[in-house]
Amino acid sequence: MVILISISCKKDSVNDVTHACNPCITDTPSGPHLKTIYITDSNWVRQGQYVFKSDLTQLIKETGAAVNEVYALQLVNAGMEFQFFPCCPIIFHGGALSGSVYSTGDKKTCTLTFTYTDQNAHNGERPNPGLVPFQSIEVKVWLWK
Repeated sequence: MVILISISCKKDSVNDVTHACNPCITDTPSGPHLKTIYITDSNWVRQGQYVFKSDLTQLIKETGAAVNEVYALQLVNAGMEFQFFPCCPIIFHGGALSGSVYSTGDKKTCTLTFTYTDQNAHNGERPNPGLVPFQSIEVKVWLWK
């Protein structure tokens, strides 16, 4: 019971603002410079068997940024960074981690998806198939500003 209480009390957080350059000289006309924010995300919701999603939209907005400014997402793990958006999912803790930015009307959303990759394994072979196999992850969000 103590484990359940401690996990449910975790709070996602955002560390703001690291400028990569000011101003950037770039051949991409999307913006004059690049900004990064770090998000510690632990809010995963089960979407189906072995699929979990986390919505970063509100956390991005709390920094004063907008989802349409998201340029790239990177997993920060043990001091290393692994890009998983916009290019491709990465293998992480026995599953695949991916990111997406999509629009519904005038609303834009940024979500992360974790999917167990070995769907043929028996339930007893997984640590806990009803949960993600980590408590939280740190995501570096690159924004065009």
